[in-house]
Amino acid sequence: MPARRTRSAARCRRRYSPRPYVSEVSPRRKILPSPSAIENLRTPRRFGERYNNQTIRAGGCFLAARYGSDVIVDLLKGFGIEYAALNPGATYRGLHDSIVNYGGNCPEIVTCTHEEVAVAIAHGYTKVTGKPMAAIVHDVVGLLHSSMAIYYAYIDRVPVLVLGATGPLDRSKRRPYIDWIHSALVQGNAVRDFVKWDDQPASVADFGPSFARGYRIATTEPAGPVYLCYDAGLQEDELEQPVSVKAEVEAARPTSAQADPTALADAADRIAKAERPVIVAEYTGRHPDAFREVTALAELLGAPVIDLQARLNMPTRHPLNFTGSEAVLNVADLVLALDMGDLFRALNRLDRTTHEKQSRVRT
Repeated sequence: MPARRTRSAARCRRRYSPRPYVSEVSPRRKILPSPSAIENLRTPRRFGERYNNQTIRAGGCFLAARYGSDVIVDLLKGFGIEYAALNPGATYRGLHDSIVNYGGNCPEIVTCTHEEVAVAIAHGYTKVTGKPMAAIVHDVVGLLHSSMAIYYAYIDRVPVLVLGATGPLDRSKRRPYIDWIHSALVQGNAVRDFVKWDDQPASVADFGPSFARGYRIATTEPAGPVYLCYDAGLQEDELEQPVSVKAEVEAARPTSAQADPTALADAADRIAKAERPVIVAEYTGRHPDAFREVTALAELLGAPVIDLQARLNMPTRHPLNFTGSEAVLNVADLVLALDMGDLFRALNRLDRTTHEKQSRVRT
C-alpha cells in the first residue's frame, strides 16, 4: 500500500507539475518557442526597435502571427495593456492560447473565479493607475455574469476594455449542444445600455480598426467601458497573409478635452463678482493636477468646497472642505460646479416622506 501511494503521488506530480509557456487550452500548436525566444518576448521593447537584427513588432514580439487570436495579442501589447483578468472559457480558447504561447504570457493573466470579479479587478486597476486594463469574459454566460461589474465601471466612468467571444458563428464548426446554447446574435445587446460602445468584428482584418476605435472611445472623456466580441472561429483561423496592426498602434490617442474660452471668460467674470462663491466638485480629482488646482482655486477665492466624492477632489482635513454642510449653500450667491455627474443631488434635498424637492440654495 505505501508503495502504491508513492507511485500515485509521483504520477500526480508529473501530471500536474507546471510546464512554463505550454498552454493546456488548445492543442493546435505543436512547436513551442525556444527559451531564448521566450526571454526575448518577456523583455519590454519599443515598437519598431531593432534587436538582434530583427524589427520589434507591436508589443515587442518576435514570432510571426499565425492565427487570428495572435493579432488580438499584438493589439493588446501595442496599446500597452499589461494585464488581462479572466475566468477561463472555451469561446476564447484561441486568445488564451495566443497570450500564453505567442505573447509569452503577456499581457499577464490574472485568473479569477468569476467574471464579475475579473471586471471589478480591471475597474480598480484602471481607476488607480489611469491605464486601461482588459477583462476577458466567456460567451453569453460570462458576459451576463460580468454585467453588474460593467455597469459599475460605466457609472464610475472607468475605461475597462471588456473582451468577449462567441460562436463559432459558422454553424458547421460548432460543437453539439454547448456552442449552440451559449452563442447569441448580437451578443453586445446584453450590455449595450451601459457601455460606451460595443463591436463584433466580422473578419481578422477588422480586428485592428475595431480595437483601436474601442480604445479611443473608452479613454475619451467622459471615459467608460467598451465591449469587443470575437468570433471563436476567427480566433482559430490560420492567417493567409500577415495582418499588420502598426497603423492602429501608432494612431493618435485621444487628447484631453479643453473648455470653451468664451465660457471660461464668462465663468471667471461671474466668480470675480461673487461675494460668497461655493465650489462643488464630483469627478475633478480623477487627474492629480486637477486635484491640486481645486485646492489652489479654493484658497485663492476663500471659497468653501463641497466634495461629492466620486473622486477625492479636496483634502479631507483642509479648512475649506465643507463637505456635508448645507449652511454654505444656503448663503452662496454663486455655485461653481466642476465635472459634475449629478448636480441636482448637491443643490437639492428630497423629503423622504412627501417626496417633495427642497432647494439647498437660495433662489
